[in-house]
Amino acid sequence: MRSFVIGIIIAASAATLFIAAPASSGNTIYLEGLYATSTAIDYEKYGPHHLFDGKGYWATMNGAAPDEGVMLYFESPVQIKSMKIDLPADAQIAKISKVKIYTNGADRGIHSVKDSVPVNAKCVSLFIRVSDVEGLVEKEAPSEIKGMDKKIRRYESNKRTGIAKLTLFGDDGEALNIVPPKLVKGSIKPSSTLTPEEAYNAGYLFDGRRDSGWVEGNKGSGTGESIRFQFGSGVSISKIKFWNGLLISDVHYSANERVKNFSLYGETNDNGKKYPLPDSKKAQTISLDAPLKGNDFTLRINDIYSGSKYKDTVISELLFSDGTQWFTLYSGEIENRKKSLMGKIKGTALDGIVDRSFSALFYGDGSSESTSIVLRSDASFVIYLESMDENIKGSLTKTKILDGFWNINSLDGNKAVVTVMGRNFNVSEQFVQYEGEKTSKAVSIFSDKLTITKKGIKGDKFFGSINL
Repeated sequence: MRSFVIGIIIAASAATLFIAAPASSGNTIYLEGLYATSTAIDYEKYGPHHLFDGKGYWATMNGAAPDEGVMLYFESPVQIKSMKIDLPADAQIAKISKVKIYTNGADRGIHSVKDSVPVNAKCVSLFIRVSDVEGLVEKEAPSEIKGMDKKIRRYESNKRTGIAKLTLFGDDGEALNIVPPKLVKGSIKPSSTLTPEEAYNAGYLFDGRRDSGWVEGNKGSGTGESIRFQFGSGVSISKIKFWNGLLISDVHYSANERVKNFSLYGETNDNGKKYPLPDSKKAQTISLDAPLKGNDFTLRINDIYSGSKYKDTVISELLFSDGTQWFTLYSGEIENRKKSLMGKIKGTALDGIVDRSFSALFYGDGSSESTSIVLRSDASFVIYLESMDENIKGSLTKTKILDGFWNINSLDGNKAVVTVMGRNFNVSEQFVQYEGEKTSKAVSIFSDKLTITKKGIKGDKFFGSINL
């Protein structure tokens, strides 16, 4: 994890502000994070903030549909009874028919979007994953596993998919007024960034995710490193919310450095006060002694908590508050990264692979195994490995979700070799007759090398293989 890039500026042109509709009812619920796994180029037009502002719709990249979705993080736990999903009227948007719901990481099943979708959970997080969509084809294929049949699922359309409006209902059946953080355009300039930039860029400080973040690239510790924020319009900062360290897992968190205290400098009240942070994975809200107002701010790391393995300081996410609502900085960095990658892979073995889901299902005699993978143009990926065994005594279901970031090792017209790295999340659910359900969860670090050709995708360790 060494070497670095100095002074990269991540910026969005223009100084406009685009936000969700203002709060208007007693059922107002604030989000502290909102992101989509795939968003079409032109985030202002197609971003997930449109799910709640009534001014547009969220849309994926072309050809991206199955396994994509939207994540909501609530500022406080909220009881949600059900939700209603409205689809875009645009004929160029493939219609979603079913979604899979996850609350606080727990699988809540697959549901039709034609009906009210049951949730019935007190939610800290809510993930809506596209399951079935117009243009998704399922067909029989030769099986590589003896005694099991095989089906493959392919999204054969080049259309985007998306959602126009998401309405959540509380326990009383009344609609909740969902307010995500405001998005303010601007730029970010870190003092340094660890390479590969695709995995550690400062743009991740404001992407709404908890599993990514900025990693400084100084050869020593992160003490003295800084991040400069320049907003396109004047803002006032009275509070800052800090997700400290690398939050993918406890192992990631302790292995890397975390911020011990910091200073925030602005255009007024530049006294360089040091604000301490506890060594905790929980979000920390820091109230400033006095609001800082203006366009140009710098956050400086004064001291760090040492990592057990790396001298790399990590901040996963930041939010600012003006005293009335949280706001975040939109730099356009993800857009630029997508455009660069899509240009790089054109005419290569990755053309037609990136931003598409590939999946296979093996089944027979009360058991099944499924594999799916998506490599996205924003350099993120997700792999789902699921298995189920049933007999007269009970059942055992295992789900492995591998997600994180990928980068290219080698690439030509016939073959690509890429490295995937990130989190390995395992869930095992066992039902034993007369004993009930037993659930176990585990999270670990992983990396794998994938070889991609026109025939298929093959992993060295974790992934296995899938035919294309």
